[in-house]
Amino acid sequence: MTFLLCLLLACMTSCSEAREQRDDRQEIERCTDSLAAAGEHGYYVANYLVGRFKTSRAKGLPFEILVKRLDEQLLEKPLGLRFIDSAYYAIDCDGASLLSYDGEFNEVLSTDEMEVLISWPENLMQGNAATFQQRYQTFDYEFVVYKY
Repeated sequence: MTFLLCLLLACMTSCSEAREQRDDRQEIERCTDSLAAAGEHGYYVANYLVGRFKTSRAKGLPFEILVKRLDEQLLEKPLGLRFIDSAYYAIDCDGASLLSYDGEFNEVLSTDEMEVLISWPENLMQGNAATFQQRYQTFDYEFVVYKY
């Protein structure tokens, strides 16, 4: 009985992940089609909330991630995002070696591996720091960057 329950849970999780990946691919194709018409290219960023047992696709987060440049080795791999406080964040990259970069919100983080801008809406930045910590620092986030 326990085995069947575990099998059912694993199937539901993999089906959900497959649906999320399919949704991401469809969004990338939509962006690619619109940019191809203009002769441009760019990056698509998928955001995830990391839980104890499951990582889920997150839409409508209160921050925006714009990628201007990213090392090929980091494409399509999960990059961790931690909020240090209301002004600073850290990006953790698992690869051949663990890389971690600290950045400031609304400022471009430029390293050898990436050029990223993570921004908050202005009205959120003017809020109280305790509210920020209570709402957003309690979660772990990941983002995956796809090139199109």
